[in-house]
Amino acid sequence: MRYAYGLDWIPGGVFLGTVLLLLIVPPFALIALAVVALVAVAALVALAGALLATPYLVVRTVRRRLAERHIRQHQPQPLAAESVVAT
Repeated sequence: MRYAYGLDWIPGGVFLGTVLLLLIVPPFALIALAVVALVAVAALVALAGALLATPYLVVRTVRRRLAERHIRQHQPQPLAAESVVAT
């Protein structure tokens, strides 16, 4: 089985080409910086939302489980069905 070692070099070449392009063409660098900044801000907003939602979700889950346990404890247990033999 042959392995194409050229595939190992592709990510490095893409990275090097991107860095050189951003150094040669400054407007592309500004666009890339803006995109990276927007992604970072979006990630921070998502993290803040997750931090704010976590206590609510934990309390809701605990209340639901306690309610299910309470309902199960107070339900009457079915008696075994007696078999009636028709004569």
